[in-house]
Amino acid sequence: FHGTDHTLTVNISSDEAFASPFRQIDGAVIMNLAVDGTVTSSAYHASGLVGNCGSDNPNIVHNCAVAVAVSGAPYAGGIVGHGGHGTLTIEDCVFDGTISGFANYAGGILGWCDALTLQIDNCLTTGTFAPTGSGKYHPIACKYAIETVFATVDRAYSLNTITPTKTGDQLLTC
Repeated sequence: FHGTDHTLTVNISSDEAFASPFRQIDGAVIMNLAVDGTVTSSAYHASGLVGNCGSDNPNIVHNCAVAVAVSGAPYAGGIVGHGGHGTLTIEDCVFDGTISGFANYAGGILGWCDALTLQIDNCLTTGTFAPTGSGKYHPIACKYAIETVFATVDRAYSLNTITPTKTGDQLLTC
């Protein structure tokens, strides 16, 4: 999907998993797109751009700016909600929205992943987090504790004074 530098304004309210502008991708390239608006969901892995990445084919998110307010969803992500089990590359992207109302994990770039080959390159998060209770979060990404993620993170930045919460190895160390 080539956004040709257009802005997609969304207002998504759902009780289904992976609520986002692109609910499920597999073998996709999403590039040159800005997204603004709101995504509200009570189910897992809502996000401002991609809800879930399939495992059969590599997925790439390139040169996207996401300024979406994501709320209510556990394991929410600013750009991608769930990275899947395959290969995911997120490069030259910005998350400048909010993730709020989650009781579990959330990540500014990637909300959650299992066994994944992940590459994050030249990405920035200036977004904010507002969990309910003791919700855990990381400005870059979170992962499943018993899975192995092969991650290459190069030039991933957070400009807020967010202190990632820590519990075991469920937060990707960047």
